[in-house]
Amino acid sequence: MKSGFMFTIVALFASTIVATAKVRQPTEDDVLRAACFPDVQRLCKDAIPDEGKIRACMDEKKAMISAKCTRAYKKVHG
Repeated sequence: MKSGFMFTIVALFASTIVATAKVRQPTEDDVLRAACFPDVQRLCKDAIPDEGKIRACMDEKKAMISAKCTRAYKKVHG
């Protein structure tokens, strides 16, 4: 599960958001990104923007991932 978790986080940060003029509700991806981006910056900032390096770094430091990020992942992915 942690490997899939890391892949999802990496995919979220690698994707870009297209700005729109209309107001929209946050998506599950937005929620997960908001919860986990601080962890990526704190734990793996030197790996950004390389997806493979971020994934490897987060896998290596999975014990240090915040409870907030873990909860958001479980909420989004069950």
